[in-house]
Amino acid sequence: MKDGFPLFREIVQKYCIALQAKKYTIKVPTIEAAIALKFAASISPNRSDENKPVDNADLLKLVRVKLDLDYQLLSLLGDLIYKGGGKELVSIVDDILNGLPVNL
Repeated sequence: MKDGFPLFREIVQKYCIALQAKKYTIKVPTIEAAIALKFAASISPNRSDENKPVDNADLLKLVRVKLDLDYQLLSLLGDLIYKGGGKELVSIVDDILNGLPVNL
């Protein structure tokens, strides 16, 4: 993950858990950060068509992993993707958890 995009920079600096693996430090995003990253990938015009279904499926799986998500954090991270992205991300998460169809 490159940290040039505000979302990436914020996640790397604040919303990752550092794990040590031999001589390497691996940063693993929190569940909310992983959801925001998949949301960003799902709506990105730079992602190829063959990756979109995988991104969408990953997003669904991540949301369903943990029911007590931090909606305030999701909103904050979504707004780093684009203005108003936090509101959309929270709405999408609610729809997924309520079994409603989601269009990305």
